[in-house]
Amino acid sequence: MSKIHIQISTSPIIQTESLGMSPGALAKRVFIKRLYQWCPTQNIEFDPWCDEEYPKTVTYDDVLDAKSNIKREFSQSPLVVSKNNHRFPVEVYYKIETFHPTGSFKERGAYYALNKLSPEQKKLGVISASLGNWAMALAYWGQNLEIPVTVVLPVSSSLRTQQFCIDYDAEVVVHGNNLNEAKRKACAILVNSKLSYINGYDHPHVISAAGTIGVEILEQLPDVHAVLVPVGGGSLIAGIATAIKQIRPGVLVYGIQSNKCPSFKRALEKGAPCQTAVELGMASSLQVPKVGCNAFQTARNLVDDVVLIDDDWVSKAVFHLIDQEKIVVEGAAAITLAAIMCLPKALRELREKKVVCILSGGNLEPMLFKCIERAKAFDGRLLTINATFPKEDLQTLKKIFNFLTHLECNVLRHDFDQPWLSDSYPNDLIVTIICETRDKDHTKLVKRLFNKFFSNICQVQEESVCTTDMCKCFSCKNK
Repeated sequence: MSKIHIQISTSPIIQTESLGMSPGALAKRVFIKRLYQWCPTQNIEFDPWCDEEYPKTVTYDDVLDAKSNIKREFSQSPLVVSKNNHRFPVEVYYKIETFHPTGSFKERGAYYALNKLSPEQKKLGVISASLGNWAMALAYWGQNLEIPVTVVLPVSSSLRTQQFCIDYDAEVVVHGNNLNEAKRKACAILVNSKLSYINGYDHPHVISAAGTIGVEILEQLPDVHAVLVPVGGGSLIAGIATAIKQIRPGVLVYGIQSNKCPSFKRALEKGAPCQTAVELGMASSLQVPKVGCNAFQTARNLVDDVVLIDDDWVSKAVFHLIDQEKIVVEGAAAITLAAIMCLPKALRELREKKVVCILSGGNLEPMLFKCIERAKAFDGRLLTINATFPKEDLQTLKKIFNFLTHLECNVLRHDFDQPWLSDSYPNDLIVTIICETRDKDHTKLVKRLFNKFFSNICQVQEESVCTTDMCKCFSCKNK
């Protein structure tokens, strides 16, 4: 008996017209249709709206169409001048996108993308993977437009985000450790359903809606010199750059990205979107491992530069906005101000220019206290005091706390520990005290006095901000 070998190809079969072999005929050859044979390993994540082989370029006309469509629901968001421009090396303005019901610019794209669905698609519903803001925007407008919504969130998403989506009648699936794994789950659900997938950072309609922010900026501040845009998946910078470079080509557009996930920066270096390692950071909603193909295709030749920012500066910017500007934003939004605060390391060429910082979202809650404490430490306003003394000598501990009181320090917390693995166990007690000071000079005074009066039992540690006396960054300039 002969054996039959069946080979199933995973590559697409290309069906073409037969035009003969002449050079003229070959020049006219076009693909008519792309056909795929069935295969159990077929790519279930293929999205016809976001095809990496054929990325779509969003145009200014697309932005104008979005602006016309969403104006019934979205008035211009505020553009305000900073209250602290005397402390900055540039003239700072904030484009505040935190006053939408769900607290982020994502609502523009959610509303527009849902409105562009066909009646049949609206009836069947949509599905999407998200880190948080997009899921809430989609759930909110899905309920308002009576369109069923399913969102897939990674396990790191906050309970607040999950509950918000549930409250707005969305079906919530929690799966995966990052956005890639959540998206893979969403696509698996999509295989056995008739839902429509809407990519929250790469769908052309989402990019077009984000571009309306750029149009508003030029209407509100015609003589702006530069716009700083947070970058995650790329939809926001692609849309804004498309609008601004069409109206005012001379205005600089900078992408500001966390160094914990420099996916857009790596894409520019390699010439195409690529998978990028992700580390947990303060700008959590920007942690998209691979930028959108449409967003990259649209923005790559329009963006003047992409700057990577460290978490310390993000924390400091969050704290500054809360403490000095009275504006509550998340780390992903504050990253634009962070780039200005670490001048001249990041944006020296913008000195004394009018610069707009896009504050893209205000959903800070899970990271609020961590951001504030880290910002204080980075600003030299936190001290860690480690004291070791016999556990029966509580008078020493009382003296330390009285000393801190006289020095006008604010004790935030203290912990007790007994080093049971050391030779001195169980006789010694270790106390760790975290206290807050007024400023760097106050910190130096406290440290000097502790080293003088408690050098035998205490070690004092402080956060080091800069290593050179010549630095002109925000912290050193305003110390």
